[in-house]
Amino acid sequence: MGPLQRARVYDWSKEFLIVLSIMGYVVLHFLGLRVNQGKVSSWIKAHLDVLQTQFYQVGPKPNITSTKSIDYIVTDGATAYNTYATGRVNVSHVLAKFRLLGRQNFITLSMEYFTSIFLQGFNPRDQIDVVITPSDPAAIDPFVFAVVNKENMSRSRDQNYFLSITRTVDSDKLPPSFTFMTESAEVTDTVVELAKEFFQALETPGVEKVLEYFAITDQQPTAPLSLKDLEPKTKLYLSLKFPSNKEQSELSARILNSAINLVDILVAKKTWRPEVAKKIKATRDAEIKKVQKALDLIKAEELAQKKTEALREKKAALAKLSPEEQKKLDQKSKEKEQRKLRSKQIRR
Repeated sequence: MGPLQRARVYDWSKEFLIVLSIMGYVVLHFLGLRVNQGKVSSWIKAHLDVLQTQFYQVGPKPNITSTKSIDYIVTDGATAYNTYATGRVNVSHVLAKFRLLGRQNFITLSMEYFTSIFLQGFNPRDQIDVVITPSDPAAIDPFVFAVVNKENMSRSRDQNYFLSITRTVDSDKLPPSFTFMTESAEVTDTVVELAKEFFQALETPGVEKVLEYFAITDQQPTAPLSLKDLEPKTKLYLSLKFPSNKEQSELSARILNSAINLVDILVAKKTWRPEVAKKIKATRDAEIKKVQKALDLIKAEELAQKKTEALREKKAALAKLSPEEQKKLDQKSKEKEQRKLRSKQIRR
């Protein structure tokens, strides 16, 4: 039987299934990739007017005139995208980071989904993080204030160190699904008075489907590992959800616009009353002491480890000496101790 005849009678069902599976995986990969790119492009399109009105440059390159959202995006992988805006009074730049589910890999996506069912606290999701950096962070007095969606309050606190130095306060000034996380009542009252545009946007029905949290803070999101990490650098943070309809897109754009405008108001604001400033400083001093204590402990452990290693090396070196060399070394050590004793006696 020739090769052609063998090929005709051979059962190709297994090979057919393998090829079909590979083709299916490739199709699902590109579909998932397209979904992620589409979500980011839609967000850019909905917020482009706000960014172009507020900033001279939007996107990775200056003078972009394209109407295609993709031209304003920097791709860092299948699940990570960024966009950038700069060129405005009082604001150095705005950086928006998009972190999406791995839809391009349905196997990993399925595993994450099933893991989230059994593992409490593990909840993979699409996320938008916007960081607004003032031109002169020192122009804004240090404080921490946040409006946080109660649905994800624990996760927001876990992911942001600066929220750990606040206390939670419910208020009728907020929708029932949100809470304040703030350093003091005066900080809350002051920000509510200054950020009228933002709080008007919060009154819109369905805002809990758009906003995760909004924060003004002089402290960083990650836990400090050095004293330099505790230096005050005020920034504004927005954690947003991807809008699912036109109304949510418009609300998201309003929230972003109000946060950018708030920088101007904060820069022009007078300083805190001495009592409030003293309380804020005391909180930071306490954090500095914690970090310094941890650094001192690490330093002491490193010193103890070096001493242990030096002693081990000394013992290893002694073990390699001949009996005569060890005898001479012992004699030198005794003579050294005797000289120390005589020196002490003379001083007395």
